[in-house]
Amino acid sequence: MQYIGKQKWKWAGHVARLQDNRWTLRVTEWQLRNGKRPRGRQARRWRDDIVRTMGNTWTREAKDREEWRRGAEGFILQRMDGA
Repeated sequence: MQYIGKQKWKWAGHVARLQDNRWTLRVTEWQLRNGKRPRGRQARRWRDDIVRTMGNTWTREAKDREEWRRGAEGFILQRMDGA
């Protein structure tokens, strides 16, 4: 579980640092046009874990690689606690 969390964190940082309008960045930031999700328990999106740890400004904060690397441990611990 730690390995998966670390890889997810590293990938999120990589995607956030992309300079151009690549599909990976566009898909990460994409939202439904009407803003509604299906009824029932909401499925967790890929970025929900990152936003829960770093807030909505995570893409801006990921630009600083060293700071982003320091946040990895907290993210992994939070995932292991099931938060």
